[in-house]
Amino acid sequence: MNDLRDPGPDRDFLAWLKERLAEWKTSTGDTGAEANEVSARIREFGREAFGRLDAYPAPDDAARLAVAGVRGGEWPQGAEALVRATLHPYSRLSSLGDLATLVRSAVPTTGDRTGPDGCRWTVGRVGLATTTGWNKARGRGHEDNEDRSGFLRLPDGALSAVVLDGVTGPGDGSGGRAAQAALDAVHRIWADGVHHPDEVLTKIRLTAGGTGAAEGAVVGVLCHLAPGTDRPAALAVLGDARAYLLHEPGREPLAVRIGGEGSAASNDFAARVVPDPSEASVVTSFLDTGGVQGQPHVTDPCLRGDAWLVLVSDGACASRGLPPHRETSGRLDGERPAGVHTWVFPDELEDLARRAQTPQHLATLLAMRSEFMGGRDNATALVVELSTTDQTTRPRGWAGWHRSRTEGKGLPHAANAAASRHAPEEQS
Repeated sequence: MNDLRDPGPDRDFLAWLKERLAEWKTSTGDTGAEANEVSARIREFGREAFGRLDAYPAPDDAARLAVAGVRGGEWPQGAEALVRATLHPYSRLSSLGDLATLVRSAVPTTGDRTGPDGCRWTVGRVGLATTTGWNKARGRGHEDNEDRSGFLRLPDGALSAVVLDGVTGPGDGSGGRAAQAALDAVHRIWADGVHHPDEVLTKIRLTAGGTGAAEGAVVGVLCHLAPGTDRPAALAVLGDARAYLLHEPGREPLAVRIGGEGSAASNDFAARVVPDPSEASVVTSFLDTGGVQGQPHVTDPCLRGDAWLVLVSDGACASRGLPPHRETSGRLDGERPAGVHTWVFPDELEDLARRAQTPQHLATLLAMRSEFMGGRDNATALVVELSTTDQTTRPRGWAGWHRSRTEGKGLPHAANAAASRHAPEEQS
């Protein structure tokens, strides 16, 4: 495949992908190979890909998936989805052809032109939902939900959006006050005509006077979408908030993580040590009264039409460990290194996206999912529709791997139906 996008630091990995795809294209195929032989070749591809992407000395596939879940947003766009698909214990990639189709679906190509001379997507509908968490509620109304969020549409079709999560030790509402102060500051900066997330973070400073903001800190994710400009998409992540690009929602969704995270686990993996489970929730980049502390992850993702951009607070993307399974017992338990199973969430995101009818529907399902998982944290999801502006089609039906594991389990069907009936009006 000769049209893979070739962006600087990712060049070596993408060149390797091109070589592998060329080998598969010229090979005699795997139609006569035994199923276990094909599975072994696919898994070996995933392991080799991981070795080219990350220096962490992972002892097994469980560790590779754990690292992919935490650090995958820093890899070349789409690489995390490839590692997850090829090493997943419930993988249904049955041929090298399936894998080649997955590569074409996940990895940006030169056909995904987003510059002013060929942008193929526009900003469509926006869905937004938030929930306090029934286990966290203390009867203090709005103060119990320390998440804040918002978006702004501009006359030229651009959109700025933000999801913020207040961080507080005692849970006394100070995180919410800090998040509100941060949201107010973001709105002021937007009103001044500054929208790119890195520029917003450069200008932001919380005002402590009378707000209690000094008592708390804030993590979050900001984005600016401006199709048809020299910088059509920009994203910045602080702490453990996350962003995903969902290809083909409603059919065979594929979740691709974009943007890294500022967490102790990410730093430990980068330092080639096993994360300490007691530090699983420790963030290393955040906002406080002095502005940005730590290093935010800023990226300009390559977007395409027929997709949804999903911004979530940590409560909306909490992961449950992979349940025991007879086919993988003793080989991959989803919990090693202990407590690091971030990679499991995209499975459920894809399942929910297949059911969701609109961006608002998906945002509501993500919030309700958090409540059904125990309601231990505030959860906020903001979903932006990226509409295609041409009839160019992407590869469809790429594999459908590991769908059965969470189908009907991640969210009760009754809750799914309730979300369909009671979701707020679509925001536009």
